[in-house]
Amino acid sequence: MQAAGCQVTEFVSTLNERTRNRLFAIIKKTAEEGKYEEEEIYRHIGEGIWEFKAQTARIYSFNDGTRRIVLTHAGYKPSKNMVKPERDKALGIHAQYEQWKRTAS
Repeated sequence: MQAAGCQVTEFVSTLNERTRNRLFAIIKKTAEEGKYEEEEIYRHIGEGIWEFKAQTARIYSFNDGTRRIVLTHAGYKPSKNMVKPERDKALGIHAQYEQWKRTAS
């Protein structure tokens, strides 16, 4: 796992207050209520990877098989042909996370 810094935290700190607050509200509601039903806000992009969406900001995530949502990375809205690389990046982080979970147990 990444030892220094958190890419999601660093990205979110660059956003304007309105977008940042919107993302936090979406994540909080998802944590409290489960899956967010509006695809315009929380969208499955394939292979168990989801994106939280606010304005042009995106935070990618997966569910670790419990009630935990793991945030993998963040960035601005990709062009249509860039969704797969974002999903692949999140899948790589997911694999690292699973390996870390096995060794931490």
